[in-house]
Amino acid sequence: MADDFGTHLKRQREQRGISLDEITTITKIHVRYLKALEDNQFDDLPGEVFIKGFIRSYGRAIGANVNELLETYDETVGNERIEKRQQEIRKDENETRKQVTLVNTFVGGFLGLFFLFAVWYLVVNPPKNETSEDTRKALPAEASPAPESSKPSETLTPKNGSPDSDAGEGETEQKASPENKPEDESKSLGKENKTQVAEKKVSGQAGPESGEAEKPVSEKENSAIMAHQKTQQVQEDSGRSAEKAEAEAPLNLAIEVTENAWFNMAVDGAEERDFILPAGETKEFKAQEGFLLTIGNRRGTRLKLNGKVLELPASSDNVVRKFQVNAKSIE
Repeated sequence: MADDFGTHLKRQREQRGISLDEITTITKIHVRYLKALEDNQFDDLPGEVFIKGFIRSYGRAIGANVNELLETYDETVGNERIEKRQQEIRKDENETRKQVTLVNTFVGGFLGLFFLFAVWYLVVNPPKNETSEDTRKALPAEASPAPESSKPSETLTPKNGSPDSDAGEGETEQKASPENKPEDESKSLGKENKTQVAEKKVSGQAGPESGEAEKPVSEKENSAIMAHQKTQQVQEDSGRSAEKAEAEAPLNLAIEVTENAWFNMAVDGAEERDFILPAGETKEFKAQEGFLLTIGNRRGTRLKLNGKVLELPASSDNVVRKFQVNAKSIE
């Protein structure tokens, strides 16, 4: 066995007379990865899993024993690389733990200092209760009754028949009357307003009716009504004549489609119109003289004129243009 794994691989390949380009063609592995294997530059390769995959493909390409190559790799390189990688992982974990511990210590110390400062501040500056004492002093002063209200009111009741009693009664009536006046006035005003609103409603409803009844129809309005009636009669007559002409049309064209197709059609030389028929649809048209058709899907279209199948002209692009259909088409 060679001193290192890369030299062992290279010797196996050279003994069989196989180049790196041939191995690349077979395995689809880039040449620089194969050279890294033979030069023991395993750090240039993607990872441990890829390294063993490359070794398997390399061994199959040169016809070597794949298991033997993998065992040789583990003995010379693989186990050492795995151990080294595990040491690096453990080292990274230790560094991470140290950083987390440092951060926790710093945060805990800061919170402890903040708590101690808060306690010290409360001890040095206790909260004052001056506001509550002022409130207690103010409450009795506000709650004490006024001296005038404590005395009972003294009223003199004059005797019946005395001038004072008559004057008192007059004053009482005078005091009561101003209080009752606003209520009476508001009631009377409310009644008057309701009466006026009712009269307005009655006059508003009766006004237009009486005006319409008294106003005669003018000659201008009468002539306009007559002209409108004549126009409606002409439209009805033209509609009936068009329906009658369509029913009596000698040409009946049926369009059947087995595939989606679009059409451009003019009936009796009238304005052209476009439409699309979905697969399996059938549509009929009537005409006095004939039809002019453009068919967008010749292969999926079938025409019948008065029940007889029409032969469509040949087309290289499956489109029939300006196809005339008339009575001569079924002679």
